Order: sequence, then C-alpha cells, then structure tokens
Amino acid sequence: MDVRVSCFYEFIRLNLGKLCKQQYSSRVVEKAVETMPKEQFEKVCNVLMKHSTKKCKMFKDIMLDSYGNYIAPKILERAKSFNLHQFDSFKQVSKIAFLIHSFFFQVYRDSVEALKKVKHGRQLMGKMN
Repeated sequence: MDVRVSCFYEFIRLNLGKLCKQQYSSRVVEKAVETMPKEQFEKVCNVLMKHSTKKCKMFKDIMLDSYGNYIAPKILERAKSFNLHQFDSFKQVSKIAFLIHSFFFQVYRDSVEALKKVKHGRQLMGKMN
C-alpha cells in the first residue's frame, strides 16, 4: 500500500471521534470505511471498541450524531461482511472479525431506545432493517 494512503488511514484512525461528527469530514470517513483494506478497517474497529467503555461509547455517540449516523450503517455493513465475504471457510474467520461483528451489533441493539428518540436515529434504524 502506498505510504500516503497508509498515512491517510492512520489519520482517520487517530481522529475518528472528531472526524465523524463534522459535516464534510464525515463524508470522507464514510468513503474510507467503504474502501479501506481489511487490515485498516480492523484498526479503526479496534479504536471504536477501545473507546467504548461504559463511560464513553464512541460508536453509540457516532450513531446518535447528526453526521455520524451516516457512517454507522457503513461500519455495521462492513462488520457484517467480515463473517460473510472476507473468508473462504469458517476456519479462516479471525477472532478480531468475530469480535468486530459481535461488538457493533451489540452496541446497536443496546442503543435502540436512544435511537428512537432522535430523527436521524430513526433513519439509521430504517437503514438497518
């Protein structure tokens, strides 16, 4: 991978919380999530999981944000594809792929009540059904 592209993905990973909540940068993150290699997506997911403790739920905050809610379905779809398309056989499903898939859908399920209360949250729920 080109060094510049790698640096770009690293910048997104390090500033994910801020970038997802801004109008134009959220669009860039959305496109990056769709196109980044599996290894880079795993790193982004690690950031989201690491910063999603009981006190600070980064992914939940992204889902509830007016700009971040466009990124959340892309992350969920990409996480879903980990178990379906990235591997030739079940034996190749890595632990991180399983954790990513389980984590994001658990946060989504836990956030349904909060999502129902905001307009963009209901839109996100509509996209996920």
